Amino acid sequence: MLPIDKEMYPLISQPILFINTEAFHWPGNIVRINRIMAMEGVDRKMITIKGTVHQSAADFTFLFGKFFGTRVQVRGVLDPVVAIDISNEASLAFLVKHLDIPGSDYNTDVLDGEGEHLIKGTNVKLDPRPGKQDEVKTTVDNPAPDEAKL
Repeated sequence: MLPIDKEMYPLISQPILFINTEAFHWPGNIVRINRIMAMEGVDRKMITIKGTVHQSAADFTFLFGKFFGTRVQVRGVLDPVVAIDISNEASLAFLVKHLDIPGSDYNTDVLDGEGEHLIKGTNVKLDPRPGKQDEVKTTVDNPAPDEAKL
């Protein structure tokens, strides 16, 4: 899923939590997310759950066993129960933090990408050459050849 159009970026004033799967994003998408993350004065977090695929974020991944699910790429190598628990834990910690819910004590370390199955930010490698991050012309339907492998 691509973030919102760049014309909307200056209008975003809310805190945002991006929970990514390890095997779904591509450089063009991450560049757009990084542009939103770079906005000053608002809490923005991005974590990636290791061993997950796009379907790991929904209950669909539970329909297939490990052997078949990983072969047809609807299930990552991480146990789906663990993946959903991490996603839930991060979501709840973020909501508790920003809604000031009294008496709630959630592990906020997960928001910093601290944990065995977490990456702070992303695992996607971006072109380090100056100006290349502004040349984002790829989409999920039209990836560059090297992005199609992600």
